[in-house]
Amino acid sequence: MTNRRRSPGTLTLKDAVDAGLRVLTSRPRSEWEVRQRLSRRFASELVESAVLTLKDRGLIDDPAFVLFWLQSRERHRPRGASVLRWELRRMGLDRDVIDGALEGVDEEENAYLAALKALPAHRPVTDPSALRDRVVPYLRRRGFGPGPASRAVARLLEELPDPVDGDIIGENQADDPEYTEDRE
Repeated sequence: MTNRRRSPGTLTLKDAVDAGLRVLTSRPRSEWEVRQRLSRRFASELVESAVLTLKDRGLIDDPAFVLFWLQSRERHRPRGASVLRWELRRMGLDRDVIDGALEGVDEEENAYLAALKALPAHRPVTDPSALRDRVVPYLRRRGFGPGPASRAVARLLEELPDPVDGDIIGENQADDPEYTEDRE
């Protein structure tokens, strides 16, 4: 007989811990997330005991979860600090834990990584202002402030290959007379 068919009065701590383990198999979760999931099926006393058991085993650890979440975001879907803070608050995490973890986030680098994803994949960039007009709002929607968004686009434009001959023109090279003589 599965736990889903058992009446709430016959569920045990072992059932609650097993359910918590199943919740944690897909990805790490915050304590609040585990509590929410378990409270759908178990009495509050069982939820509390199961969460304590899982914490004692090191399977629920909010500071470690915050670091996991931030690293995952940086790798796959970079976001600005404001969006990261909002996401983590929605997961029931303490403000102090979030603020401590966000101190180590390099918003400039994350904005640059997100800007790379906004580049047209199959076309060379021929109009820098059109790229700026497209990418800055893209970054702003992802929680980056105006400063990091603008600097990420400027860095991106510096590192893009020149559509004419494929050279990469950096801001220092454009002012270098020796470099511009070679290009003419």
